[in-house]
Amino acid sequence: MIKRGRKRRMALLGLMFVALPLFLWGVVSLDRSLVTWVRDDGTPINLGVLRQNPLAVEAQWKSLPVPASAVSVLRSVTLHLDVPDARARTLLVRSATPLHYLAVNGRLVADAGPPDLALGTSIALPQTPGAMRVELMIQDAAMVPPPLLVLGTQRQVAQLSRMRLLLFGVLATGLVVGSLVILMNFIFQQRRLHDLTLWLSYMLLLFSQIDMLLPQQVDAELLRQAAMLLLSMTLCCSASLRLEGQTEGAVVWGLLIADSLLVALWVGGFLLLGYVPLLVLALPMQCVGFALSAVFAVGAILQSRAEAPGGVREAECFAILWQLVGLTGDEVLVRSRTLVFPPVLVFSMGMALVQLWLAAKGQAEDYHSRQALERQLELRVLARTEELRVANRQLSRIDASRGEFFSRIAHDLQSPLTIVRGSLDLVIDGTPLTKEERAGYLGMARSSAIKLANRIKALRGLALMEESDYNPIMQKVRPVVAACVENWVSLYPNNGVRFETQGDNLAAMFDAGWLQNALDRLVSNAVRYTPPGGSVTVAWQRAQFGVEISVRDTGCGIAQQDVTTLFERFYQGWNSREGLGIGLAVVQRVVQRHGGRVTAESRPGEGACFTMFFPDIPAYTWTPVHAGPKED
Repeated sequence: MIKRGRKRRMALLGLMFVALPLFLWGVVSLDRSLVTWVRDDGTPINLGVLRQNPLAVEAQWKSLPVPASAVSVLRSVTLHLDVPDARARTLLVRSATPLHYLAVNGRLVADAGPPDLALGTSIALPQTPGAMRVELMIQDAAMVPPPLLVLGTQRQVAQLSRMRLLLFGVLATGLVVGSLVILMNFIFQQRRLHDLTLWLSYMLLLFSQIDMLLPQQVDAELLRQAAMLLLSMTLCCSASLRLEGQTEGAVVWGLLIADSLLVALWVGGFLLLGYVPLLVLALPMQCVGFALSAVFAVGAILQSRAEAPGGVREAECFAILWQLVGLTGDEVLVRSRTLVFPPVLVFSMGMALVQLWLAAKGQAEDYHSRQALERQLELRVLARTEELRVANRQLSRIDASRGEFFSRIAHDLQSPLTIVRGSLDLVIDGTPLTKEERAGYLGMARSSAIKLANRIKALRGLALMEESDYNPIMQKVRPVVAACVENWVSLYPNNGVRFETQGDNLAAMFDAGWLQNALDRLVSNAVRYTPPGGSVTVAWQRAQFGVEISVRDTGCGIAQQDVTTLFERFYQGWNSREGLGIGLAVVQRVVQRHGGRVTAESRPGEGACFTMFFPDIPAYTWTPVHAGPKED
């Protein structure tokens, strides 16, 4: 699989290196097809072919040095034309500098008009059929090739000029929009250094196209060469940042220092000395920067596809390669020969579209992630709200149960106290009583006092549980249940309830005293609500990761609305005839102390079943779960 993935990556890179030059060739061919190219070899140029396309003349310019100037040169050319008819024709000189000399058929043309921005100087030729000789002389930059000459009708030249301006404006606008998107992304979202270098490359690219607006001018060409040199360094820096290597960083720093010094030397020489020293190093240094940029971008693509294929970093590196192809085509081909489609702008527009797509993709991903986060937060809020609503209902039931509990306990305590006080008052006040009556009143007072003590003991039972010893050990369940059954038989001799046990000779981890307390409370409730002739069954069996002990009766059962609130403190069901509502809360606390759980199943008229689960893991490895605050 690794070899197959490597082969796919190599095939993709190979396809890319074949497709990009083909696309460049297509752009150049489309641009060259807009005119008919002719070479000036001294013979007359027939203008009869102008019915379809204008003519682009590759003239043989002659150069003359300009005194006291090392950056300008005088160029002259003589064109021999064969004019077949008297139609209006125009000669376009692609140069932003005014004509130094213009003569048609030996007659000097005094004023040919100022050159147009990005187009050059348009010369209206005489509408005279026959042979025509046009002599031109122009002073322009010595560091650039001679200007291009275009011959055609006024309509053809105007259409070509409008198309050039329109496409240049569209491509430049696309670059400006792309640079603004990258800058906004850097400022407001992700402050990544390679985004800043990419924005800087867009700015330098726009500055490098100044010669398209001011062709053949010395200062425009100097600015272009400096911008191209810094652009090669910026692209190299951007590609190395995506590769994330220390060696690449050292190479980029060296290139940055060399390019900056060279640009400073150019600008200083031009401003102070009037010439540009070491300008011959411009093209080699630019090629070095472009070559390093291509190497770093390819390395980053391979690294990205090995880590996360199809990522943003890979697309950005492809965009850098795309722009490098346009820059290379711009350097290899003669820029002055470009008519409408500058390769660097076309490929840079493609890079801008990739960056816009990446920015839109990032915005969409951020939007979807925010939407997912908001939905998750909404679900959490809804879940928490529901939990609070349930807790509020439970607290409301507890408050209601607490009020009912206090009312009942006040009544339960007041009744025996009234009996004790009344009996003692009769005995102490000297009321004439027989011996039997006196003993009866004292017996009533004694039994009421015992009942009152039991009530208070029950109230303290839940709180005193935390103070009692807790020592769970692995032991048999049957002996503990058998001892409890013997106690229940002697405790409830006249209830007519039959006690049964079911279970194997199993062992579980529990505290015998705590388990007996829980069983006593469950059996007490079962006996209380089971009619004579019924049965109470205590069963135990092996469950997953523990042992289940259940108490089942054949009594009146429990209402469905009371099953979920049975284990709340002070809660008493619809058919409760006595008690304080804390017995099942004690049972739940016992099971929780062992790290287990207790559940209840019942239907009215079919009895009830309470099941306690005791896990095999020792209770001290579990976090104790408190049923509620301690009660005094």
